[in-house]
Amino acid sequence: MAKKRDEKITGREVIDVVLRYFDRAKLTAFRMVLVGLFITALVPILRTAIFGTPSIALPILVAMGFAAFEMLLAASRHTDGPSTIGLVLEHPQELMLHLEKAFASRRVFLDICAYSSETFHAVLAPFFRRIIDRELTLRELHIRLLVRDYRRPFVVPCNGNMKEDPSYRSATVSRNRKFIDDFLADVNQIRDACPDMDINFEIRLYPFEPIFKGVIIGGNRAFWNIYSIMNARRRIGDEEKIIWDYYGERTRLIQLQADGPIAERELLSSFQGWFATVWDYFSTPVGAAHHDEVQKQL
Repeated sequence: MAKKRDEKITGREVIDVVLRYFDRAKLTAFRMVLVGLFITALVPILRTAIFGTPSIALPILVAMGFAAFEMLLAASRHTDGPSTIGLVLEHPQELMLHLEKAFASRRVFLDICAYSSETFHAVLAPFFRRIIDRELTLRELHIRLLVRDYRRPFVVPCNGNMKEDPSYRSATVSRNRKFIDDFLADVNQIRDACPDMDINFEIRLYPFEPIFKGVIIGGNRAFWNIYSIMNARRRIGDEEKIIWDYYGERTRLIQLQADGPIAERELLSSFQGWFATVWDYFSTPVGAAHHDEVQKQL
């Protein structure tokens, strides 16, 4: 793995490289032993010298035993691969189980990227209620929420002709704005109920199509995936239309951990870098004045 000069190679990466080369060397050694055994089986002098018998049966049996052992190792490597390593959430509500540990601590740090934030508000609302009811006691609550800038033209959602539908756009803007209002209302209730808590909550709008959704928990763990795009018949006013849209509820979130396999670590690092860049340079804060402006446009 190539590294820049100013980047340090971690101990975990060194271990990954050593294990990868050891596994290759082990496989090569097995194959060399197999070839040697079959050659021995064909040469009577070698059979007698190594196995103490001129019979071909014993070296063939030993070689077959090595071959069977290698096949078992290969099968175990396959079984211990992607099917058993990692965690995929079948439904976004399963995220609540993994947020329990974060909210059980006294400091909660969440970075969220979403289309409308509907899923994440539904997942976090029960935790907010428990904080308001003093069932959870936190010292710090820091949440940064990136959602799509619904003031800009949409590529998706669109109608069956790949054109933006004005009626559906209006409904989408109203819906997305509602979820922002719900988040702000919940956090304001927490501020009123817990005046001593250090609360830092901010929503920003980003200008891109919402390619993926995800949440970074405490800076070292995330759940992330690419949005599904699906079409469905929807009733808009008095008409039924085919509309393509993002479907967050169909998006199976994948766990990414800082101490997980190398693919997870690289994806987590990329997600964190993307979030920081968009937050700092490409997003617009949702303030009172901006919120009033959006309401006027509706």
